[in-house]
Amino acid sequence: LLRRATEEQTEESLESLVEDSVLACTLFCCASLSDRCRRSVEDLSKLLVLLCNKKEIVLLLTDVLRSLVADECDVSWASLACALRTASSALRGITRKNHLHLLSIADLHVLVCERAARALLAGGQGPEEARDCAWSVGLVVEDASIVSVDLGSSEEPTVRRLQLHCLSLLGSVYGAVVVEAVEDDFKGWAELTSKSLEALGVRSLDELGTLVLDEAGDAGASGSGSEDSWDEDEEDGGCLQVHFMGACAVAEAFLDDEVGVSGGDGQSGAGDACLNLMRMASIFLGKMIDNVEGFPGDKSPAAISRALHLLYSFTARIEGMGGLGTPCVGQRDILGFLIRLMSHFPDKPVRMRARFCMNSFFASLRPSLRFLAMAEVIGSCEYSSVKATLLVSLKDEVAAAWPSTAGEAGGDSPFLGRAALDCILGPLHQIERLPSAGEKKDCLEESSEVVVASLNALRFWLLKEKAKGGHKTRVLDEEVVKRLYSMTLPAVRETADLARKDRQRPRGFMSPVMNCNFCAPGDEWKQQIMMNLQAVGMVTQRLNELLQSEVKKLSS
Repeated sequence: LLRRATEEQTEESLESLVEDSVLACTLFCCASLSDRCRRSVEDLSKLLVLLCNKKEIVLLLTDVLRSLVADECDVSWASLACALRTASSALRGITRKNHLHLLSIADLHVLVCERAARALLAGGQGPEEARDCAWSVGLVVEDASIVSVDLGSSEEPTVRRLQLHCLSLLGSVYGAVVVEAVEDDFKGWAELTSKSLEALGVRSLDELGTLVLDEAGDAGASGSGSEDSWDEDEEDGGCLQVHFMGACAVAEAFLDDEVGVSGGDGQSGAGDACLNLMRMASIFLGKMIDNVEGFPGDKSPAAISRALHLLYSFTARIEGMGGLGTPCVGQRDILGFLIRLMSHFPDKPVRMRARFCMNSFFASLRPSLRFLAMAEVIGSCEYSSVKATLLVSLKDEVAAAWPSTAGEAGGDSPFLGRAALDCILGPLHQIERLPSAGEKKDCLEESSEVVVASLNALRFWLLKEKAKGGHKTRVLDEEVVKRLYSMTLPAVRETADLARKDRQRPRGFMSPVMNCNFCAPGDEWKQQIMMNLQAVGMVTQRLNELLQSEVKKLSS
């Protein structure tokens, strides 16, 4: 075929190939046999595009690629790469309405990206095949970019379809983002997609969010109209997920670009922009967390880390714009995601990143809203580690809000009010209110780290109140001080003593004495509880000394 086409240089010399898709498919399969076969197939493909009608070649290669990309067809990526290169060359040779031709094979290009993502995630292929795999995705994304730039942001009804197609390509290959070998490639694909969307009129993060959220709303409208109905149809739900994953990857580029996010006009405009950003952060994070189920188990920590990085980018941008001052539905969803990760995810680095992101999230809220959000989690969260972490963060907020001198402004901060103090004292009062010693002991052991954090925050507050020339909050009134001294702290201290003695009591015949230093190897949790109980005893003793002087002062 190559010799005849080279000699005759006519369309008729390739007529048998153009009219027979089975023969064409067999030809491209030969590209994986050897380097010589691949070079011959590539040379023949160039002549095919040069001598034959470009539209006919696109139709031919569409059938060929559908056969090669099918799951039941186990062919090398060398064959797919040759066929894609030929189809791309023919498509770029079409000068009129080329976007319509691209959209006619849009689902095929998405299939190529999906198969590439699966192959890269599974691994096992050699470096050359992995390179062909990544190159094929790059070619498909580049084709969409060229067509998008040519079309521009016109009023064509196909512009939105092309925008969503660009997102679908990137979303379909999103799984490859956690493959270290193609990390730079993925960054290039995301940049090309951003360029495509910009040419098609999506030039900011707000417009990106509008595009995918409107698409989700349109899909929901065909069902019950709620967000829950978006995924009722498996095919539509899958398309929406792909759009969102592509949007998540593009959002990172917009967030890294100062021009990509609008700050609004004036205070109200900035507030609206922060609300939109928080809503988008919540939705995008939720989609990325849902998408983790499709990753192999060893890749899920990297996928979660990617989601947390995007969340951090959103919250950092909101903080830079002055912070969110109005509650929105998205903030509770974000907190729910982070709490689940901090308390349940098996990978410790991911749990630490979730904790860091929670601090960043609270920093993106203005002080009044920040305090309300922190107090709500401290009061309702069932996980001791999360509550203890937030009590430590609350103490840091108190330290940051406390004026250095009595006359300095800032004493009206919500973190210096009675509600903040009640939030700190909550775990202590919970133990005090329990009727029996056994219930108090069980409560203290279950929440020992929370009680330690609460006592440390209370001690810090008392030291600040007693500092000479410092700011006085006047929330530690006579009633609070006397209750702490005579009821709350004694109850906590006695319960801690009881729990320590109970754990040091011999267990069974010839059992060793049980204390912090004699726990069995590997019994870290019991060791931690014992250390917490010892810390409770030490801090309550110091608090008792601080409160004793306050009680004497009040009595005199």
